[in-house]
Amino acid sequence: VKSMATQETGLNEHLESVGITPYETDLAELIVQLAEDKPSHILVPAIHRNRDEIRQIFLDRIPGVDPDLDNVPAHLAAAARGYLREKFLTAKVAVSGANFGIAETGTLAVVESEGNGRMCLTLPDTLITVMGIEKVLPRYQDLEVFLQLLPRSSTGERMNPYTSLWTG
Repeated sequence: VKSMATQETGLNEHLESVGITPYETDLAELIVQLAEDKPSHILVPAIHRNRDEIRQIFLDRIPGVDPDLDNVPAHLAAAARGYLREKFLTAKVAVSGANFGIAETGTLAVVESEGNGRMCLTLPDTLITVMGIEKVLPRYQDLEVFLQLLPRSSTGERMNPYTSLWTG
């Protein structure tokens, strides 16, 4: 799951320095990571890459990718899904950001468009959430308005495809 907090704190770099290989699960963040690049946009980190570049990154960096992979977006996404599926199924720990936290209940909310967040939240044995205090809402009932505001203010959509809430 894309997390600005982990990016701002340099978590991936620290994990790598102690021998732990982190894997980005957001498609655009994965492209940036595989290319050993830096994100160019807060919402679409790989917007500076075109389909041909992404294809070449996948061919160069994803073990076992079909050498006949073309630059069709659906095929590129399928190649990334295949690569990440194995990572999801074998990960013992996931680190996630959160869009909101509810002080009243301890509930965390992740809003996303790819489905990778739900995989991170449910498959590994341990989930670690990194979130800034500015995302904490006082009461559960406050969440409704923020779930409406977030997609409208970030991507202009009425709602996001996936919203996951968990407590505990």
